[in-house]
Amino acid sequence: MAITKSSFGITSDGEEAFLYRLENTSGAYVTITSFGCRIVSICVPDREGELRDVCLGYDTLAEYEKDTASFGAVVGRHANRIEKGVFTLNDKTYHLAVNNGPNHLHGGIRGSIITTGNPHSPAILFVLPVSHRTVKKVIRGH
Repeated sequence: MAITKSSFGITSDGEEAFLYRLENTSGAYVTITSFGCRIVSICVPDREGELRDVCLGYDTLAEYEKDTASFGAVVGRHANRIEKGVFTLNDKTYHLAVNNGPNHLHGGIRGSIITTGNPHSPAILFVLPVSHRTVKKVIRGH
């Protein structure tokens, strides 16, 4: 498998976002952006052997920043609602940003789908971690 990296542009927060193309030996590939670890394209051969993009999404970083449908997004820290934006783990209470009425939904106000990460790509695993600085934006006071 080949992995190539290219620039996808600069976010409105001034961070550079990248595109990572993971291509197999037959030429099929997936393109993932560091902007929220979103899948931007999935190109596979059709019946005639021509590569076709079968992923619903956008062409530009600016479009992904404006996206409200979360096209291409992968589930981040959690999927679903945390009631009243509060939970306790190991006897410690955490207060989260609320963004769905009184609740914390899918990662909060700036969930992982709108942040950039610095990827690590071992042979089989492709990881786009969320930085500690980003997590601090979401989990206030910790």
